[in-house]
Amino acid sequence: MDAAATDYAVLGGSVSVTSGFTAEDRPAGSQPVRTAHIRHVSPSYFQMLGVPLIRGRFFTEHDVPNSQKVMIVNEAMAQKLWETVDVVGKRISSGDIKDTKDWTVVAGVVANIREAALGSKPSPEFYFPIYQSGPGALHLIVRTAKDPAALTSLVSRQVWAADKDQPITHVMTMDNLIRGQIGDTRMNTLLLNFFGAIGLGLALLGVYGVVAYSVSRRTREIGIRMALGANPFDVMRMVIRQGLLLASIGVAIGGAGAVALKKVLQNNFTVANTNDVTTYLVAGILVIVVACLACYVPARRAMRVDPMVALRYE
Repeated sequence: MDAAATDYAVLGGSVSVTSGFTAEDRPAGSQPVRTAHIRHVSPSYFQMLGVPLIRGRFFTEHDVPNSQKVMIVNEAMAQKLWETVDVVGKRISSGDIKDTKDWTVVAGVVANIREAALGSKPSPEFYFPIYQSGPGALHLIVRTAKDPAALTSLVSRQVWAADKDQPITHVMTMDNLIRGQIGDTRMNTLLLNFFGAIGLGLALLGVYGVVAYSVSRRTREIGIRMALGANPFDVMRMVIRQGLLLASIGVAIGGAGAVALKKVLQNNFTVANTNDVTTYLVAGILVIVVACLACYVPARRAMRVDPMVALRYE
C-alpha cells in the first residue's frame, strides 16, 4: 500500500491559482504568463500517480523549511516561461525580482496531467513540497493492489491512530471519482450514438427508397433498350453506375459536413475521436452498398418483365 498527500484533491475540480511571480532568465519577447495553478504535494505524489519525470528530480524528505526552497513545474509551465523543458536550476520569485531571499529553485519538470478535471486541458502548474510550505488541510491518496473500497475503514483507523481528533470526510475510490467526472459525458455520448444510429438508418432507408423509385420509373426505358437488343447485364451496369454516381455525390457532401462539424464534437464531447477516419469510411461504404441494392433490386425486377409489357408500362 502506497500513500501520498496533496492540498487539492485529484480531479476535485478546484485548485489554487497565483498570478504574482517573476521568472529568471526568460527569453526576450516571450509571452507573459498571467496565472498558474499551485499544488503542495508530498514526496511520493508523482511516483504514486505515475507522472513521468522529464528533467531533474522529484521531491524528497530533505526538502524541509530550513533547506533550499524548491519547486517542480509541469511541462506546460516550463514551455510558457522559458520555451524549453531544460529549466532545472532556474529560479522563480513570488515577489520583487530584486528580493533574492524569495527565490525558489526549479528542481524538476514533470509531464502534463489533468488534475482538475478529465475534460480540462493541462494548465501551467507549480508544485511545492508540503514539508517546506504545506497547508493545514490535506487530501490523502492511497494506492493498493486490493479492492480499495474494502480498505476505507482501515485507512481511517490508521489516520485516527496518529491523530484521534483528525476529521475524515469525502472518502471515495478513484473509480467512483472518475465515474462522477465522466457521467454526463458518457450519457451525452450514448444519446449521440443512439440518435446517430437512428439517423443513419433513416438515411439509408431514404437512399434506398429514392433510388429504387427513380429506377422503377425507368421500367419503360429499360424495356425499350431490351426490345432493341440491349444486353440485360449492360443495362444493369448502366443503372447501377448512374445510381452510384448520385450516391457518391451525396457521400462526398455528407463527409464534408461531418468534417466541418468535428469542432462541435470536440467542444462538447471531450472523449470523442473526431478524426476517426474508419468511422467516416464505414458510414460512406454503408450508403454506397445501400445505393447498389436500391439500384439492383428494381433493375433486376424490370429486366425480368417482358419487353412488350414494359413498353406499355405507365
